[in-house]
This record gives sequence, structure tokens and C-alpha cells, in this order.
Amino acid sequence: MNNALQMSVLYRRTGDISFGWNSLDKTLATSYNLYSSPAIAGPYTFVKSIKNNVDKNLKKVAALVKDTDVPLPSNVRYYFKLTLVSPLNVESNISDSPVTIVFPPDIHPFWENEAEEANSHNYAWVEENQRWEKLVQTPDGKLKVDASVTIGSITLSDIQIATLPDNVTKVYLLADSERRTVVSVDPNVYSRLQSFEEHTAIATNVETTILTLTNASQYFVSKIACTGTADGVFKFKINNIVSQVLRNSWNNRNIEFNFIDKDLLIPAGSTVTVSVTHKEKLVQDFECSIFGFTYSY
Repeated sequence: MNNALQMSVLYRRTGDISFGWNSLDKTLATSYNLYSSPAIAGPYTFVKSIKNNVDKNLKKVAALVKDTDVPLPSNVRYYFKLTLVSPLNVESNISDSPVTIVFPPDIHPFWENEAEEANSHNYAWVEENQRWEKLVQTPDGKLKVDASVTIGSITLSDIQIATLPDNVTKVYLLADSERRTVVSVDPNVYSRLQSFEEHTAIATNVETTILTLTNASQYFVSKIACTGTADGVFKFKINNIVSQVLRNSWNNRNIEFNFIDKDLLIPAGSTVTVSVTHKEKLVQDFECSIFGFTYSY
């Protein structure tokens, strides 16, 4: 029996791996067997059996493998194969199975649909080099360009990049929150900003500040996430002036002040606060997180 199944890595995180593949008709396969090996040529060791059931969200058959099930040593690739088991309990030949490569825990090629906060690794697979390499991204997920000019100059439309007098220093072509192109000798002009605060036992009918942030230099706010154990009125303020007001409810405890379409510039020295007021009889708990970034020209 030939096995032409191509298994792919849906995500690779520190601690576990998720595999997925297109399901075969149950007249051909009632289950699948997963094998692993530290060498591409094998031998391959049985890991687990997976029933031929399609995950409703992924639209594939999926298998979760923990690092405790298959210890992946640091800096070493691991190899996996998949066989099918027929209704007559006949297993396909493992030698016919394509190899799926999984990388060690200290390299994190996360699944692209994970939350942006979790997807901070900025690694991408470079086929020509057969390895994961670090890439720098803008807030909306586009690539920044690391441009180094050693001789003469390069002109892109109205933007010119040239060497510094030392003829060595790198010059970087970056993009800000408005997708404007910026030239800088410092690749770290962009850095993330995040702050979280939680407050317990907030009294009824009392406007209470649940987040305060003051920064010496200007910064951009992308979103502010708020939640709590009761219905509340949330006020976003800049220098104590109300900028926006939102409410949560029993069926939607989590609300966001969202500036992702046009990140909000907070001038240097300004104070950002978020307050909440509720009318429940008992004291309640509320939390708030702010996400943004700093950017200097």
C-alpha cells in the first residue's frame, strides 16, 4: 500500500508541535501512525496513532506532539513520517512516506495566524539557505529593508541612500506607522511599547484610573485592551482630556480602543490614562493593557 500523504507543520512552539494533513477517505484509512527520528535516514520510532477525523477549524486531520513525547535536542533537526492504516489493519510502508522536518526549540517559526504579541520572533524560512533567518517587520507585517551602500549612492524615486563618510556604516531604509519611508543609521529606531495594570476591589459609581503611562519621548499607540468582572464605562484620556469612551457588557467583557488603521501619536511628556466606572453593588476587578511603539527619525 502506497502512502502519498504530505504532512505539514501547522505551528512549532516551545513545548509542542502541531502537524496537519488532508484526510483520506475512511475506506482507505481508519487511522494514521506518526513516527520520528533524529536522522533523515532513520530508524524511525513510533510516536502515536491518530484517528482519521477532520478538525472542523483546520479542515485537516491534526496531531499535537509535545517535546516531552519526542525530546528535540538543541540545534538538531528532527524528522517525522506518517503512515496510514487501512480498515483491514494493514499499514502502509514507511519508506514510501515523505519526510517532514521539525526544527529545535531554540528556533521558533510560529504559525502565521497566531497573535501578533506571540509572533515576536520575526523568523522566516529561506529556501535557498535551508534555514530560518531573522527578518525585521513593520507594524502591519510588511518587511523593512536593510540597505547597505558601500560605494556611490542609490536613488529610489525621491529617496536617496548613500554611504556615510567612513564608507563603512550601514544605512537603513525603514517604514514608519504611516508607511512613510525613513532613512536612518540606527536600525533600532523602532521598538515595541507595552504596559499592563490590574486593579481589584473598585468601588461602585467611582471613576477609577486603571492605567497610567507617561513617556519622556513621543510614542505611538496601536490599541488599548480593557476587561473586567462587570459592565463598565471606560474613558481614554490624554493629559486628562477625554479622547474616547467605550462600554463593555455582560456578553462582551473585552473591549478595545483601536488605532491600528492609524496609530495615535502621543507627544513627548504626555500622560495617557484609562479610567473605569461601574454601577454594580459589589466591588469589581478591572484590567488594562496598552500596546504601541516608539519611533524616532
